Amino acid sequence: MEAAFITAEPGRPIHNHTFPITGQMIYEAVISADAMGKRIKAGLPVM
Repeated sequence: MEAAFITAEPGRPIHNHTFPITGQMIYEAVISADAMGKRIKAGLPVM
C-alpha cells in the first residue's frame, strides 16, 4: 500500500492525467487487477 501512495506523490508522472489521482485510487486499482488476474487464471468470468 505504501508504494501506491509514493507513486501518487506530487511531481510524479502519474499527475499528467486530466483528473486527480490519489494513492487510494492506485491501491484499489492494483487490488482489483490482482483479483481479476486470479479469476482469469482460475477460468472464472471476470465480471
